[in-house]
Amino acid sequence: MQLWVNLPAAYKMSQPRYQGILNAAIPRVELGQGIYGRVIAVNLFDVGMDAGASGALTLPAGHNSAVVLLRGEITLNGPATLKGAAQVAPLSVEGDSVLLDAAEESLVLILSGEPIN
Repeated sequence: MQLWVNLPAAYKMSQPRYQGILNAAIPRVELGQGIYGRVIAVNLFDVGMDAGASGALTLPAGHNSAVVLLRGEITLNGPATLKGAAQVAPLSVEGDSVLLDAAEESLVLILSGEPIN
């Protein structure tokens, strides 16, 4: 996965750079039965889920946030379902958490950032 970050105006002309991250350098946190998170960067999480696993992740209130399904099938906050690969679901800035339920083994990215208008 390659991600580009939109920077605030004061940093727009900064020299671009690449930051590779090896698997061994990524902290892993167990979030519950059959669900773990890996902290890629501040407000960027790689979440793996076994089939049938569920969990809630807290997100900063007021941030632009999205869930990216890399593979599998999940429901978000109840009825919204993502299935397959490369599926994106933007989240409302009104909430402060997202509830994930995996219908099958799934890999998800959770992205969140302060709006820069």
